[in-house]
Amino acid sequence: MTSPGDPDITGLLLEWSAGDPEALNRLLPAVYRELNRLARRELLRERPGHTLEPAALIHELYLDLVDQRQAQWQNRAHFFGVAARLMRRILVDHARARNALKRGGGGAGVVQIEAAGEVADAARGPGRVDLVGLDQALERLSARSPEQGRIVEMRFFGGLTVEAARDGSEVRLRRNGQLLAAFAPLVHVGDTLPRLKLAQDAWPLQYAGDGLSVSLDATGDGDLSVKIVSAQPAEGPVVRSYGPLEQGLFAGVEYLGKGEHSSSTLDIETPEHLRFEPDPMKVTMPLMATVTDRASVAVAWDDMTLQPVFAVPDFLDGTPSHRMALQAKGEGTAKSIQAAIRIGDGWGAGGRLEPLILWAVKRRGLPPLPAPPRSFDEQMKLSLAAYRGMVFDPETGGYYHAVVPGRREIRGGYFADHASAIWRITGQAPELPQLQFGGAHVANHASYFVTGRAADWLRTINGMADGLIQSQQPDGSYRYGGTYRRGHFEDTASGICSRPAYQLLEHAYHTGSQASLAASLKTLEFMKRFRTPRGAQTWEVPLHTPDILASGQAVWAYVRAYQLTGDRNHLAEARRWAVTGLPFVYQWSNQPIMLYATTPVYGATHWKGPNWIGLPVQWCGTVYAYGLLLLAPYDDTLDWKQVAEGILICGEQMQYPDGPSIGCLPDVFELESQSRRPADINPGALVSLRLLIAGKLDNLSVAADGQHRVVAPFPVTLRDGAMHIDAQAGVKYQVLVDGARIVDVTSQGQDTIPLDAGTPRR
Repeated sequence: MTSPGDPDITGLLLEWSAGDPEALNRLLPAVYRELNRLARRELLRERPGHTLEPAALIHELYLDLVDQRQAQWQNRAHFFGVAARLMRRILVDHARARNALKRGGGGAGVVQIEAAGEVADAARGPGRVDLVGLDQALERLSARSPEQGRIVEMRFFGGLTVEAARDGSEVRLRRNGQLLAAFAPLVHVGDTLPRLKLAQDAWPLQYAGDGLSVSLDATGDGDLSVKIVSAQPAEGPVVRSYGPLEQGLFAGVEYLGKGEHSSSTLDIETPEHLRFEPDPMKVTMPLMATVTDRASVAVAWDDMTLQPVFAVPDFLDGTPSHRMALQAKGEGTAKSIQAAIRIGDGWGAGGRLEPLILWAVKRRGLPPLPAPPRSFDEQMKLSLAAYRGMVFDPETGGYYHAVVPGRREIRGGYFADHASAIWRITGQAPELPQLQFGGAHVANHASYFVTGRAADWLRTINGMADGLIQSQQPDGSYRYGGTYRRGHFEDTASGICSRPAYQLLEHAYHTGSQASLAASLKTLEFMKRFRTPRGAQTWEVPLHTPDILASGQAVWAYVRAYQLTGDRNHLAEARRWAVTGLPFVYQWSNQPIMLYATTPVYGATHWKGPNWIGLPVQWCGTVYAYGLLLLAPYDDTLDWKQVAEGILICGEQMQYPDGPSIGCLPDVFELESQSRRPADINPGALVSLRLLIAGKLDNLSVAADGQHRVVAPFPVTLRDGAMHIDAQAGVKYQVLVDGARIVDVTSQGQDTIPLDAGTPRR
């Protein structure tokens, strides 16, 4: 931070770049202290008794900087990065001169620097590299190819430079002289710190040691690949990223925002908060990633038996960098570690987690769908058994949302969602004295329209919309109304805002309400500030806790906004939030029921354990899947339908196939034991998803032509001043026109009804 009296270093750099020779003279006094620190750092890496003093090194640096007057300086960080690189060049030249004097006189002296970098692990000791040999190798091999050498300097994109030490101690990745990331291809084998030797003088680099080999390669798309083969358990690569954290991800375990720490107690207060080395079964997909102000860095792998390690910042080694590593454990057989490393832009240049997530998914491809456990008809029959069994309340004739066997029910009533599911399955709605809004995790309102209660539904959703508009903050946000807890930077989150947003948009979608549309769009604009899906399940988890439900609700909201406005910016946001949900979805499996299972949150169910990490709660995933099915017709970034269908099939696998809870969806499914854990939840969301996947209408049909908007329980189209409804002969149903008029219909099978028909209702 500069004081009011400090010179404008960036301004002086720009003046110098523009051709003002005096700008350098004004600049050097301003940066002398920092240059002196850099010089001392470089000289500390030298042999004892070096003839150069810091002042002399800075003087020579000045002469070199004069030749850099045409450089396009970006900022002070760019300047100091170049300065450090020029200092090293000066030291190389001095080493060459010293070697020339000593040639033939008792062996060549060498200039050595620490290959382990500024944040080297002291326990490893300083790795040393022959700086002269390094430089000579680079010059020699650059004549053949810029992508070969013992010390390889490659520019993949945006000035990215890769420097690999010939002893295998470290690879550094820089952009414009600034250190972005570094990794050690191999840290240890068993309890030893092996020394590697270069075995192949060409790209890809090949290193060898006692009982092990390491190869380093670069792919055509700018990724680095590392392969380690060892006779003993090994750790590597250990990847470090630098700079203040903007985002972080350890798929299945950590989902971090700006300045946050992994393994924190914000969501888990018990010892389980130490989750830097979790059971690999808790990892949903093979990805660790960080985004800092300098760069986005991701590590991906394929062998899910490897042990990933994630410490952000690196509390394991006590450094300010961010640590991502892989371990191959076990005795008796050769161990292999293969990993891919991707480096992208920093936060200020547009770097985000979402491209890294897509990269990790696409490099492996979406896993094939599990085999559906039942046919469509069998699946409907099984779900119907739940409504006639555990979910049914024989005393009231109503239904439960969920039931805990042997204990009291959870939320009971004459739920419209349940009546709608039963009607879709059987063609007959149950006779209920009234309908209660909700019941399932995916709404289904059709029962209102086939029981003569469309007016009740309209009054309910109008009242809900009015309440949401009234509770909206002036900035478009919604705020957490419960007891505020520590652990979050404010009393709102993406999930806090996305739920009322999609509810208002559903109201606008069905009624054409401009007030609801305007309010929801204001909320969606406010939501662009959020980086992490969190805050959708505050009844059970802290506000801070990242969760898949927030992703699903946001996708749902932005797709509806696009459908209502035609603004493709909303599709871009829907796509972003769809990608944020992917790390909650299991994309590998070593159990019969595991593939496409969905982890609900990254954290704990309560402030004090037990934790949910690695315990799928599939109903959360079904909401996300429904949002993906809404997105799929408009976006081909990924096969969103396949992801949604995979989530659905996994949920159908989890359903109770028999017994007292037959047809219910368990609240929690234990992967390792392959056991179901109550509460037992109604299967309404599964019914809706299965209908939608099969190309059938699951809820209400909406048709609009710019002048009129029609809602019906059967597929409807508008043309020639009439609504055309593909219904079922003999069925009595209702239609809502323009959010105000309700039309009563006795179906002839193919119904044509004038758009001006009906009576206003509210």
